[in-house]
Amino acid sequence: EKYRGLAPMYYRGAVAAIVVYDITSKASFSTLKNWITELQQLGPSNLVICIAGNKCELSDQREVTPEEAVRRARLAGVERIVTICTRLDRYELVREIAVQFDDVYMGVGVHPHEAGDAGIDRPDALIDMAAADPKMVGVGETGLDYFYDFAPKAQQRTSFEAHILAARHLALPLIIHTRDADDDTISILREHWQDGAFPILIHCFTGGQALADAVAP
Repeated sequence: EKYRGLAPMYYRGAVAAIVVYDITSKASFSTLKNWITELQQLGPSNLVICIAGNKCELSDQREVTPEEAVRRARLAGVERIVTICTRLDRYELVREIAVQFDDVYMGVGVHPHEAGDAGIDRPDALIDMAAADPKMVGVGETGLDYFYDFAPKAQQRTSFEAHILAARHLALPLIIHTRDADDDTISILREHWQDGAFPILIHCFTGGQALADAVAP
C-alpha cells in the first residue's frame, strides 16, 4: 500500500502481474482491491492479472473465519485455495475445513518449525493420507528454517527428506519453506533428484540466486 503510486512504473510494459495477498487478513483484502483497481486503470490495457493467496492456513482463524476468508477470496477472483496443514496431528482439523468447500484443497505435512516434536522420518503416513483423500493435492509445507531455529537442524533435515520421498511416490508437488538454509536445501534436493525428478513449490521465496538457479526448471 505504501508504494501504490509507483504501480504504473512497476507494470509499464509488463504483460502480467501476480498479486499475492493474505486471505485471512482484512487489511490485506482491502489493499488487494485497491491494487487491482489501480492496475486496471493505470496498467497496460493487455495486462493479465493473476491473484494468489498467501497465508492460507484456514485453520488459523486470526482475523476472519474460514467461511469469510473463502467468501472474500471468491470475490477477488480466486478460483482455488490450497490450505496448509503444518502438523499431521492437525490433519483432521484442516480436512474438516477443506471438505466444506468445493474450491478448497490441502497441502499436508510438517512445517520445519514443528519438526522437533512432530517431524517424521518415514513417508508412510503422508502416502496413506493422500491415498485416502482427494482433497490432498500437495506434500508440505516442509523444508528448513535456520533463521528461527525452532527445531533442531538434524530433525528438520530428516523430516524434509521424508516429505521428499512421499512427494515422489505420490507425484504431488512438494511445498517447500526455506529460510537462511539455501545450501542445505539445495544439497538435499540435488541428492534426491538423482533418483528422479519431482515437482516443487517454493511457497515464499526469500533465498539467493543460487537457490533460484537450483530450483529453476
